[in-house]
Amino acid sequence: MLLFYGLGNHSQKYFQTKHNSGRLVLENLLNLKNLKLQDKNGYLYAKEFQFYSLISKGFMNNSGLSLVSFMNYFKLDFEDSNFILLILQDDSDQIVGSQKLVVGGGSGGHRGISDIYKQGLGLNLDLEKVWRLKIGIRPEENKQKSETFVLSGINNFEKQFYQTLAQKIEQNLTLFENKELAKLQTIFNSSTLSSKF
Repeated sequence: MLLFYGLGNHSQKYFQTKHNSGRLVLENLLNLKNLKLQDKNGYLYAKEFQFYSLISKGFMNNSGLSLVSFMNYFKLDFEDSNFILLILQDDSDQIVGSQKLVVGGGSGGHRGISDIYKQGLGLNLDLEKVWRLKIGIRPEENKQKSETFVLSGINNFEKQFYQTLAQKIEQNLTLFENKELAKLQTIFNSSTLSSKF
C-alpha cells in the first residue's frame, strides 16, 4: 500500500509559499483523482483502495505527530512488506523546476523530515520504506540562505510546475504500487523545467 504525505504548514498565510510545495503537489494529485480530503483531528486524509493521502493540520516541525496519529488510527504498520511511505517535501538545495526521488537519507536540516524520523522510531520506521520526492524551491541564480526565500510566495511558473509534477505522479502510480524504484528514479530524476526569475 501507498501513503503519500504532503508536507506543509497548515496556516492561511503559509498555504501558497514555497515551503508548502509538498502539500500543494499532493492537493493537485488529489484533484486529478477526484478525491476529497476528509477532516480528522490533527490531519486531513483521503483514501482510495490501498492508496492513502495525508496532510497535517499542524506546523511543519510537528509533521511526525500527524503521521503517528494517522498510522495508529488506520492501524497501519511500517513492518508490512507492502508498505511504502512517499513524502512530498520542499528542497531548498534544488532550483525550481527540478525534483529528485530518494530513499531514506538524512533530513538535511528539514524540520518536517527530522520530526517524522524522530516520531517514527516508536512505530519501527524503516527508512528503506521511506521514499522522498524532494521538490526544488530555490530560485535560479539565488545563492542566499534558504531563510531568505523558503517562506516566500509562489509564482505562476511554480504553480504550473506543481500541477505538472502531480500529473507525472498520477501517470506513474502503477510503478509506485509495484515499488519499481529504479524506473521511478529514472523518470523523476532526469527531468527539469526551466525558468528565469
